[in-house]
Amino acid sequence: EEAPWEVPYSMRARSGSISPTQSHQRPQLPGRPQRSESQKRRYQDLYEDHEIRLQKWQAKLEEKKRKEEEEVQKNIANTCSPRNFSQHQFQSWYSESMNKKQEGLVNRLEKKRSEARIR
Repeated sequence: EEAPWEVPYSMRARSGSISPTQSHQRPQLPGRPQRSESQKRRYQDLYEDHEIRLQKWQAKLEEKKRKEEEEVQKNIANTCSPRNFSQHQFQSWYSESMNKKQEGLVNRLEKKRSEARIR
């Protein structure tokens, strides 16, 4: 018995869709020899081998993704600081930084004005 994908389109079109549960006999095509049982078994073995290889490849891919994710998590854990965030400390640092920046701007403007007056 041949698989549905081995049936030419013209034969499928005449007979309608082929259900995998239906038993179907493909008429012998002229000039095309019938496949022997050993050939059919070989094709089936090749298909099963392909399925096994595909499953192994997918398992390896999943394992690789899992390892990469673990590595990323380790890197994140190594780069994160163990310190807790203190909003009060941050606010004081931020306001101090902004004050220094503002003082620098004011000093630069005063320096430019004094240089302009000297000229």
